[in-house]
Amino acid sequence: MTSSLNGRKHWLIPGRLVSSLQVQYSPIDLMNSHFRSEESPLFGSMMPYVVDLKKGKPLIALRPEETHSKHINETPKVSLLVYPLTPVDIPPTSVPVPRINLKCFASPLKDEELDHAKNLFIERHPAARQILQREKFDYYELDPIEVFFLTETDKGKPDFIKPEDYLRAKTDPLTPIMVDLIQQINDKFSDSLHLFPEVYADTEINPTDPTFVYSVDTLGFNLLGKSLSESRWVDFRLPFPQPLHTKEEILEAFESSSEYARDKVFTGGVPKKRNA
Repeated sequence: MTSSLNGRKHWLIPGRLVSSLQVQYSPIDLMNSHFRSEESPLFGSMMPYVVDLKKGKPLIALRPEETHSKHINETPKVSLLVYPLTPVDIPPTSVPVPRINLKCFASPLKDEELDHAKNLFIERHPAARQILQREKFDYYELDPIEVFFLTETDKGKPDFIKPEDYLRAKTDPLTPIMVDLIQQINDKFSDSLHLFPEVYADTEINPTDPTFVYSVDTLGFNLLGKSLSESRWVDFRLPFPQPLHTKEEILEAFESSSEYARDKVFTGGVPKKRNA
């Protein structure tokens, strides 16, 4: 699924849900051959989800006739693979961004919880308001039993996060607005983001390749770009000088940082001598 802001489209933070009639499967190597069988096939799809921030648990909405619904009714184990936000012309599976994989038990919400879940979906996915109100959906809460954090440097050894630690973790204050904030940053500063690594991390980035922010929080942000010297994707974690807590503070910081980077690299529109 995608959304657009000021004409530039981004992937909504996508979740790939995998369900199976088979009880045992790994949340890491989902397509390993020993999971496949005609009797209990895996079924995976990209789908929207929301997180109930009060509980810290993902919620999904399924039509009763969907394959996932049928699988969950038989075996309530699912795996939700979540990627960061990337521009729509750069699918998250094509770049070395970290992702989180949650192996969960899916349980239907109680009747008294349905209105709250529907409102969360409408708030997060307003374009789906009419569909959610017109059609019947079953809402499920995903209770994590295994959580893995994967990066390109893991080499097959992801970090295991205890479910109790995951649920106990505090939500960053920027989480509710992070998606819209990332979209605004990538739209507004698309012509200067590639200068940030050169100025703040002493690494030149190829300006002809896309450079984009895929994560932002109160302490800093993550930016992905292609190294000019090695022609490979490089992930940069750039901290803020002090914690920032609002969208206005973040955008103001990017504005001043962008101006500083331009001044540092360019003089009158002409690049300064590099590494002088």
